[in-house]
Amino acid sequence: MMTKTMSNRVFVGFLFSILFCMFTSFVKLAELMEYEQHDSLKESIGNIPFIATNSIGPDPLEHEAIFIDTLKDCIPSNEGRDGGKNKKECKTFVPEGSKERIAVLAPPGKMTPNLLKFIRVVLMKGKKEGNGEFAATGVEIIPESHMAPYGYGKTHGYTRIIRVVPQPLFLGVTDTLKAAIQSSSMSLNDITLNDLKAALRQQIRYHCRLNHIAGHTAMWTIGIKDFAITGKDMLVESAQEFFGLDSKQENLINEVIAEYNKLNDIEKSNRGAIEKDDSLVELGSMYKEGARLASLLQRKEGKLKTKKKTIDKLKILDDVLLDEMKLSNDLTKWPCESFWTVGEPDNRLELSPVIRSIAKAMSPNCTAPYTSCFVKKDKCEARGDGECK
Repeated sequence: MMTKTMSNRVFVGFLFSILFCMFTSFVKLAELMEYEQHDSLKESIGNIPFIATNSIGPDPLEHEAIFIDTLKDCIPSNEGRDGGKNKKECKTFVPEGSKERIAVLAPPGKMTPNLLKFIRVVLMKGKKEGNGEFAATGVEIIPESHMAPYGYGKTHGYTRIIRVVPQPLFLGVTDTLKAAIQSSSMSLNDITLNDLKAALRQQIRYHCRLNHIAGHTAMWTIGIKDFAITGKDMLVESAQEFFGLDSKQENLINEVIAEYNKLNDIEKSNRGAIEKDDSLVELGSMYKEGARLASLLQRKEGKLKTKKKTIDKLKILDDVLLDEMKLSNDLTKWPCESFWTVGEPDNRLELSPVIRSIAKAMSPNCTAPYTSCFVKKDKCEARGDGECK
């Protein structure tokens, strides 16, 4: 009788353990599905906590879709589709005496490392259409935060451009602000709400500039969240099309995925990391850092708030977004507004040191190899002159 009772207890305990594991797995699966479907994450991404629902978090701004809808691509293999009605010549100029120059353009920050690794693997494993040579032998990859000058290939010196877009915009703002203070004597505690607004204006103006360049130069637009959650097989197919790789190359997808995962494992081993350092983990880290800055700002504003109400920062940033879209005529106005005039409306030229450093990092580098600044606006930006037209 005793043996039977103990057996029943063991069975019940075992059953409870199985049910608990199933419940835990279900919760984790639900969280992952919610993330992959781009649902609004009001509280967390994975195990990363966020501040109260009323504060700035990972959700897009209310009118952010307007910004996203304006972003342009220029994929060479798409030329002449629709019977030539929407034909757009996506130039792939190669400077004399140079390899094909692939620029990966993003505001200062850490949005590009995993994407760069992926691109290098694709070009290392992929063969060019027609000649059978591996693409990497004739390509130079150039990560850059400086904006390409206005004009065609002979002006900016790039054969193809990959633009990296933060998702949401707020994530790009906090990522760039953190990168800027790391190269200065400032700390996150020094960042103000006005800095947040100015940095958001700079992010939007960055992509206004790139929209003009996408009118003629081969350009691939990639969101960092999309890159993190999209299957690598689909990304390889997109890369094949953009880089002009042999579409009939057998086993390319499997080779790229295997090599990419191998590099991740090596990096993990070198750092003694417990968690695999893939793009999803890196994205989660960026969200965490953005939430930290948002929390600091919330506490600072909380100390200064009046008895009437707390400032709604999300609404303020959304107003900045709408104002920028109006100023730029939905990112179509030429030339775009300056990186050096992002201050408050009563004095656009009044910028904090950290915002000035971001403007410098975003402005065209007119002395870079194969680069020539002919448009006056570029020359003004390069020397930090926001008043020059």
